[in-house]
Amino acid sequence: MPAVIDVGSHTARLLIAEMLDGELNVIHYEHVITHLGEGASLAYGLTSQAMVRTLSVLESFARTIRDLDHTSVRVIGTQVLRVAVNHQ
Repeated sequence: MPAVIDVGSHTARLLIAEMLDGELNVIHYEHVITHLGEGASLAYGLTSQAMVRTLSVLESFARTIRDLDHTSVRVIGTQVLRVAVNHQ
């Protein structure tokens, strides 16, 4: 099962789990408040401060995923991330 990262407007979450006997066994769960959407606007997109905070958390998640020997990762982004003019 892949590690899953959800990048939301306010929180980034990491879930690493596996199915055991038909039940979801959580190996690692973490959520960090990043306020990615703070100060975002349609004209200018995400603020650099919000992107730096969120990137720092994602780097931490990457270290955790490596430490737990996972090779498959799915990342899901929130609406503010998908529509921001500077999302790339």
